[in-house]
Amino acid sequence: MGSQSEEIFRTFNLKQTEVDSYEVVKAKFKRYFIPTRNVIYYRYKFNMLMQEEDEAVEDFITALHNLAQNCKFPPSFGDEVIRDRIVCGIRDKRVPEKLQLEADLTLEKAINIVRQAEIIKKTAAICHKL
Repeated sequence: MGSQSEEIFRTFNLKQTEVDSYEVVKAKFKRYFIPTRNVIYYRYKFNMLMQEEDEAVEDFITALHNLAQNCKFPPSFGDEVIRDRIVCGIRDKRVPEKLQLEADLTLEKAINIVRQAEIIKKTAAICHKL
């Protein structure tokens, strides 16, 4: 081992029986060098995510899906939290109202509605320029 490895090794505070065990030492180094995911941090980022001003709806939805992967949401809960984050984080303030009026809003329905709203908004902007 190099001097840096020895410094790290000394921080493990192993018992003599553990020092002599290759598996124990290997496991300690593995835990030291392989970072654990901080679920609270990722859930915080997920819950704070808002659609940016010029961000396309597709990009916002993709960002939500990517962040959700690190949040360790239960499989049955994942679609619901993404759906809810779309409702809360979409930039066009008229869209959340429309989403909330849907009795059985699924993630798929929410995505379709926000996509349609974005298309309508872009089309209206083009028509006003003409």
